[in-house]
Amino acid sequence: VNGTSFSCPLTAGVAALLLQADPAATAEQVRAALRASGHQAGAPDNLLGWGIVNGPAAVRILVDR
Repeated sequence: VNGTSFSCPLTAGVAALLLQADPAATAEQVRAALRASGHQAGAPDNLLGWGIVNGPAAVRILVDR
């Protein structure tokens, strides 16, 4: 239960949550919220990217913009 096979559907679920929180959000706004909520958002790298998405934080980031 790890890796991209598991992370992709989880991230898609958070993206759906973001669109439910703000149906008018653009794809770029959703992507920015997902990235900004990652645990490595301050220093993304080539191994883990922006890191593990934080769903509640992503919603706050999106609706508070």
